[in-house]
Amino acid sequence: MSLSLDEVAHIAAYARIDLDAAELASMRDYLDDALAMLDPHLLADAGREEPAPVPDAAPQGDAAPCPEPLSTLAPDVPDPGRCLAPDVALGAAATTEGQSFRIPRILDDGQGGA
Repeated sequence: MSLSLDEVAHIAAYARIDLDAAELASMRDYLDDALAMLDPHLLADAGREEPAPVPDAAPQGDAAPCPEPLSTLAPDVPDPGRCLAPDVALGAAATTEGQSFRIPRILDDGQGGA
C-alpha cells in the first residue's frame, strides 16, 4: 500500500503540521515504510465496505476464560502529606481563575475566536 501525496497532505493538515513539497515526499516514504510493517491481513481489510467481523470472545471447548485485566493505575486517593494548598500551588502562576491556572490560548479555533 502506498499513500499519495494528497493523502499525506490531508493527514498533515489534520495534525496541523505544515509541510513543504520535499517534506511531504519524505513523510510519504516514512508512512509507507510504517504501513509496510503492518500485518498484510490488516491492510487487506482496509478496503472492505463492511466492518471486519469481531471474533467471539466466549471460550471455545476446553479453552480457559480470559482473566480480568489488571489495573496498573493507583487508586485516586488524596495524600495529605503530598498535597499543596491552592494558594501555594497557584502562587507562581502568571494568571489564575478561581482555584485554577489560567493558560492563554495558543491555537486559533478557526471560528474567529481567540
